[in-house]
Amino acid sequence: MHPESLLVGFVLGILVAIAVYSARGRRPSNINKPARVPIGRYLGGFPLATTPVDYVDCLIDSSAFVFVSKHNKEFGRIPRTAVVDLFCEEKPLLLPRLTATKNITFPNLGVGKKRSLSGYCLVVDWQIGDTRNNAIFEFGGVAARVNAHGVETILKSNCKASVPPLRFDERNCPFCREVVKKEALVCKHCHGRITDPRPVRVTLPA
Repeated sequence: MHPESLLVGFVLGILVAIAVYSARGRRPSNINKPARVPIGRYLGGFPLATTPVDYVDCLIDSSAFVFVSKHNKEFGRIPRTAVVDLFCEEKPLLLPRLTATKNITFPNLGVGKKRSLSGYCLVVDWQIGDTRNNAIFEFGGVAARVNAHGVETILKSNCKASVPPLRFDERNCPFCREVVKKEALVCKHCHGRITDPRPVRVTLPA
């Protein structure tokens, strides 16, 4: 084989390697992975997690805020559509602001006591059915207040509006998913014909 051919092959190989490496570099490394936010120390609020947990992260997936320990063990989950409020408060001033209708064991964790003056907390207030719940997370250190409000802002921006349940005389259009009357034959939103059993989209004349 001629030296020129070897040289051309070597150069082409280098160019291909560079192209592959560059393509990998442009590919998002976090595709399909939920966002992960450090959220301090868990104090209480989830019925199946009755003891504090250190070094907690909040995973924000497509439907929920998922709370995990430093070993990635899930101990709580809140639907993004179920959040009523998020707020931050100094630990000794927190107790009067809690709205949970059950699992009230927060005084045992130092909430509302003077010995907790250095604590600063974030509360996730959520409701499922008739039950109101509060999950409390504590931030420490000189930047506790700043960190708590930072996480509050992130979570608020990822909350979703709750979808009210359909009434007995309503249903969703199979085309646009808007709410229509149960007896409707044509959707008033997208003009799709929604007669059962096989919906057919129709185009109305201009």
